[in-house]
Amino acid sequence: MNIMGNLLSRLNIAERLQFFINTGFYFSMQIRGKYSLHDLHAQHEDHEYRAINECFHRIFQCLRGIGDRPEPRMPDDTVLLMLNDIAKEANLQEELNWAIEEATKLLANNHI
Repeated sequence: MNIMGNLLSRLNIAERLQFFINTGFYFSMQIRGKYSLHDLHAQHEDHEYRAINECFHRIFQCLRGIGDRPEPRMPDDTVLLMLNDIAKEANLQEELNWAIEEATKLLANNHI
């Protein structure tokens, strides 16, 4: 892991951001294997766990698409609607709304 730290320290900011965006995206993909996407009989905690991971996966997917990639990507408003649907399904709308409000405040104050 120390070799990775040395490698990362040599990257510019854009490369480091892309590294962590990709790490989050691929990690969330691996976590998907820990639960069934269509398990209607999942316990309450498992249901929340799936929803949280799916939200993170969608966020990282959106971030990957925003970069300089020529690939088509999902519109931002569609991503937010998907996040809302996933959060609603797991009764996590309050937490998602809070996160969106905090991100909006930072945008308004130019603290990106």
